[in-house]
Amino acid sequence: MNTRCSRQGVRLKTPPHPPALPPAFLTDWRRLDLQGRPLALAATLRSGQSFRWRELALGLWLGAVGATGLLLWQAPGDTDGALWWRAFPEPDAETLLLDYFRLEIDLDAAYASWSEREPQIEQSTRRFRGLRIL
Repeated sequence: MNTRCSRQGVRLKTPPHPPALPPAFLTDWRRLDLQGRPLALAATLRSGQSFRWRELALGLWLGAVGATGLLLWQAPGDTDGALWWRAFPEPDAETLLLDYFRLEIDLDAAYASWSEREPQIEQSTRRFRGLRIL
């Protein structure tokens, strides 16, 4: 376990690896399978492309796309796993998420094409795999 200090000076223990299973609070959430559509949620939302997202405790992201409020969660580092989500006021926003994160774009094919044209980009595509343009 790693040890870090909180703002109050209390030592907190953090597990060395993220949990393999989603937290229990996700039981009534929707799940979007990302197999073949990598998404690095935290990197994408922190990248400065949009300022409508806030990172909350436990790796939750709160934001809005149009008139739809969204709460999102992804296991840290699991770009090919699942995106867990809830939408407000309309509960079905899967198409909105597919559109917003441009998940129809085959990143692996794009990475291969870019690397063929410019071999030096390959290291960056591995390092930032799943970073999406919003």
